[in-house]
Amino acid sequence: MDSNNKKIKIALVSGGIDNAYNSAFATYLAGEFSKFDFHIIWYQSIANEDVTGKPHEVGEMNIYNLINYRMIDAVIMLTSTMKSPKAKEDVISRAAENGVPLISVDETIDGAYNIAFDYEDSIEDLVRHVIEKHGAKNINFIGGMKGNPLSDSRENIYRRVLEEHNIPVDEKRIGYAYFWHEPAADLFEKWHKEGLVPDAVVCANDSMAIGVCNKAAELGYNIPEDLIVTGVDGIDEAMTYVPSMTTAKINIKEASKRIVEIVSLILSGKQEPSGCEKIKAERIYSQSCGCKPLTAAKKENTIKHYLYEDINKFKGMTKSFIDTADEIVIDADFNVTVERLRLFMEKIWTKSAWICICDDFISKIGNTEDVYSGGSGFRREGYSEYIGYGIQYCSGDKTLKKLPFFRTSELLPNIEEVFDKYHNITLQPLHFQDRTIGYIAVEFDHCMGNFSMLNTFDCSVISLVLENARVQCELRSFAKMLEEMYVHDPMTKLLNRRGFYKFVPKIYEDCAAGKQEFMIVSADLDNLKGINDNYGHAEGDNAIIKIAEALTNASDGRFITARFGGDEYVAAGICPSEEFSTEYINKINKYLDEYNKNSGKNYTVDASCGVYKAVPAQGESLDEFISEADAVMYSVKKRRKKGRQELARKRM
Repeated sequence: MDSNNKKIKIALVSGGIDNAYNSAFATYLAGEFSKFDFHIIWYQSIANEDVTGKPHEVGEMNIYNLINYRMIDAVIMLTSTMKSPKAKEDVISRAAENGVPLISVDETIDGAYNIAFDYEDSIEDLVRHVIEKHGAKNINFIGGMKGNPLSDSRENIYRRVLEEHNIPVDEKRIGYAYFWHEPAADLFEKWHKEGLVPDAVVCANDSMAIGVCNKAAELGYNIPEDLIVTGVDGIDEAMTYVPSMTTAKINIKEASKRIVEIVSLILSGKQEPSGCEKIKAERIYSQSCGCKPLTAAKKENTIKHYLYEDINKFKGMTKSFIDTADEIVIDADFNVTVERLRLFMEKIWTKSAWICICDDFISKIGNTEDVYSGGSGFRREGYSEYIGYGIQYCSGDKTLKKLPFFRTSELLPNIEEVFDKYHNITLQPLHFQDRTIGYIAVEFDHCMGNFSMLNTFDCSVISLVLENARVQCELRSFAKMLEEMYVHDPMTKLLNRRGFYKFVPKIYEDCAAGKQEFMIVSADLDNLKGINDNYGHAEGDNAIIKIAEALTNASDGRFITARFGGDEYVAAGICPSEEFSTEYINKINKYLDEYNKNSGKNYTVDASCGVYKAVPAQGESLDEFISEADAVMYSVKKRRKKGRQELARKRM
């Protein structure tokens, strides 16, 4: 299995915001896999809805596109936490295409090794319990969503048990709340208004059961005296809730141990990669059905203390992140802004963390159409081929390292060396709505408490900072583009009149102060009207561009050249020698002669040029220099025109 000393990497895939469930599995799996020297790459998001198209959900679920199936040896998917069928199906199909074994937890998938918890049996026992033990006759059911396998299975069991006890199934007493407490509370309020409050409500998970209890208490019902409520899952909140929930709970530690055994057997060839086994859940008959007395005030106060402690921690964390965001100054250099994110990295209490940003996240605006169409192309699915920006922060020695340019498929630079030092990493998406930014990676050994939520909060604030940096970079790019448009002629790419007067006056003033000779060249395209009239305006534009090229070539980077409009051009700069003005005009004529010789056009492109050079005298303006050069140019133009006319008469 490890003949080439290749490190065994297991992808753990989860979704939703059930911090206790996901984090507990990650912690116990990490502990068990370490015994085999296997490494976990945990891909997690807080996407918690079905296919909604909401931008944030799309951005969160993008993390699953980061899974490199050529790198990993097996996938463990906490399938019931994956609320998007598309995201779930993508993982299933890509694992199959790459021949990677898939272990599905808490939901059956064809071709996978399925670890099921006997929640169905638990639901059956709970429904029987409220009927046989507590005498309930009117029993309502709340499922997750119609068409969801887990929800449908639990609903079917509810229907069967009622039929076995000769209790009619009333469709009005069956509803769906997306496995979440708020919709469950709304559904119970609807039943209350319709006179359908039952003896008992059986819920397909604990979160919905808590929602029912909250709303029932708000409406004046006492639990369990007026209403029995049951859940399934055994989440911490249900255990500490008052009244504590009648539910079923799995032993995640034992389940994780069995999952690791199965993965090891599959990878060693001793176990087929498909199959199914069931892990028994503990039935907990507690206060919400009346099997246990309500909690004493002392214990209730203890629970409240822990809740307030958690609230205060989140308040502190919120303030800390807001204060940190305020401290980060967006720099014109995006790399500097990225390095300043160490302020956030210092708050992640593990040994090492990485921020990885796609190389195409910062894009340059090419033209105004880019801006009006919403930017120059935002990535909304997947990640770029390369990570172009990134940092690693090590908490031990408090060092910050800039990441090299590397392929995104590698996840981290030199990942084999990373796993020499750290056993597991978790990856969470960085995004603004549905726009991909990159991802954050954090090493972990255990992640109880608020580990996942802390990282999620970190990711959200870091994403906002990076999006702010991107917007500011784009605005600077846009401002620069507008400035270029303002001072440049779009046809020739030369400066326009505004650009000329923005840059040349400083050179003129320096020449006056330093007693240096300043030179102005005024140039005019000959016979532009004749070219336009006889050959079309496209050819006239071509002639205008060729004069610009000739002037630029002659300037050799020493002069500033501008098109003042139409067929008029001006070039200016410091005259370096007595011969320069003659050499300049000769270069223009040589360039045009060469073009006319090879162009194949039925017309020639020529320019009349006038030069004026002198040390600027006190009180003498730049415009006066231009007027002097214009006078020379018009004199040359007049002679050239007269010469063309005489040549034409001789040909006649």
